[in-house]
Amino acid sequence: MTARLSMILTLITLIAPYQIHGISPLTPVQKNMWESLAQPSPSLVYVPGRNTRYVAGRSKPKQSLCIFCLNDASRETAEPFVLGKYKHCYASLNAFPYAEGHILIAPYRHVSSLDQLTREERSELMELVSASSKILKEVLPCDGLNVGINMGEWTGASIPDHVHIHVVPRWKNDAAFIHIIGRTNLVGWDVLKSGEKFRPYFQKLTLE
Repeated sequence: MTARLSMILTLITLIAPYQIHGISPLTPVQKNMWESLAQPSPSLVYVPGRNTRYVAGRSKPKQSLCIFCLNDASRETAEPFVLGKYKHCYASLNAFPYAEGHILIAPYRHVSSLDQLTREERSELMELVSASSKILKEVLPCDGLNVGINMGEWTGASIPDHVHIHVVPRWKNDAAFIHIIGRTNLVGWDVLKSGEKFRPYFQKLTLE
């Protein structure tokens, strides 16, 4: 079963009880998204001018404060979320998680892409991703993990100037579709209290 068909069937299951009573739980925007899912996949259209006139000509305003730089300006806000600090990188909780245990791995240096890191920094970054994955599977436990990097301001990165890696636990019947359709994250736990389950593991972790 494709992901598209699975999403459609899930929406039907959720919406059917409301439709029976003549009540629609969808907003106009969600209704448009629902109707688009029922349409055939779009055809491929070749638009060579889009790259030069639209994509290449766009830019986003730069943010003045980087929450991943653990300096005096951001320390008070960021420190409660930090799980463990190491020589080149650190691990922290995501303040706006997609799931319990959503962890962010970042280097201390303010760089926007992996190729700007030294070999030692990249090595420790990936070692920390691997160790974080192991900790999450042991503590939660979860059915799987999403590990992802968004590099560049138009890839979806909320802070594109400081490269970071997401490690997100996933379960068989989690609520990911609600984020996609309703642009809403379900948080059924206290993020900082949840972090206390993971912090002891990160505090004793060594990356040699």
